[in-house]
Amino acid sequence: PLYLDLGAVEVIAEVELNGRNLGVLWKPPFRVDVTAELKVGTNTLVVKVTNLWPNRLIGDEQLPEDCEWQRTDLGGMQLKQMPEWLMKSLPRTSGRRTFATWKHWKAEDPLQPSGLIGPVRILISE
Repeated sequence: PLYLDLGAVEVIAEVELNGRNLGVLWKPPFRVDVTAELKVGTNTLVVKVTNLWPNRLIGDEQLPEDCEWQRTDLGGMQLKQMPEWLMKSLPRTSGRRTFATWKHWKAEDPLQPSGLIGPVRILISE
């Protein structure tokens, strides 16, 4: 048997080889049997990795604000009111992809390890 081993993945990976979906890998070892799909010559491998939500929120904090915020008694930041773009189903112009009613992260917060870290290898079983 031949196995595709993705090495380290943070956090979930969906694997496709030569157009065939081989499933979702969500815990170590991030390994799938590719014996039937792997062919001599050129192969096409697609690995879709889900990024962590906190990283997306931190990324959006790099972009301009499109909501009004107010400080709470606990020192956090909450949404002051629902933004006009949301209430009127208008497109966002800030480039942000997420929306939350509470500021969970700041622009300067460190990103959490995420993605396909590897190493990616083909393993031959004996």
